Amino acid sequence: MLISHNHYDHLDLTTIERLWRRDRPHIVAPLGNDAIIKARDPAIAVTTLDWGQRALLAPGASVNAVSAQHWSARSLNDRNHALWAGFVLEARGRTVYFAGDTGFGDGQIFSGIAARHRRIDLALLPIGAYEPRWFMVDQHMNPDDAARAFKLLRARQALGFHWGTFQLTDEGAHQPALDLGQALASRDIPSKRFLAARPGQIWAG
Repeated sequence: MLISHNHYDHLDLTTIERLWRRDRPHIVAPLGNDAIIKARDPAIAVTTLDWGQRALLAPGASVNAVSAQHWSARSLNDRNHALWAGFVLEARGRTVYFAGDTGFGDGQIFSGIAARHRRIDLALLPIGAYEPRWFMVDQHMNPDDAARAFKLLRARQALGFHWGTFQLTDEGAHQPALDLGQALASRDIPSKRFLAARPGQIWAG
């Protein structure tokens, strides 16, 4: 289980506790998020990583924490007390990049990841919660930002997430998928290489 940061729509303690009791997953989170989880149930085991750190998941399988442009808080007095991150998973010769929540910034996050991980088979990129841009630009990518990130990553395939569940921001709940189609066309990216994955959708690449 990868936890990117502590915002309530990404770190739901009731769900984490239920999954822990049922499956005993290996939980990986950025620094400081273990304290939040263990305050709910001290028995839950959490591996914490700083940006640039790596953890072994199983023989031949590892996870690397990478930087993201975002922030953290669960109340009024704990802003940025816990870290946020993306993750790069490597196993059986395949590489998956999970961006978490992130703004595009100057693009260096993505070009840097591409430099360190020469083959990215699948990029999981956020495409929703982006309007109004004056407020959201520094923390959430829009579909065109995600298309730019995809090209910088030189990934073989991408799936767009962070959309279609409930409306967080000013764009409609299903607008990200429509805007992604336009962004891909304008940047000459074949639509089959970057899908707006519906929540709960099963995809076999």
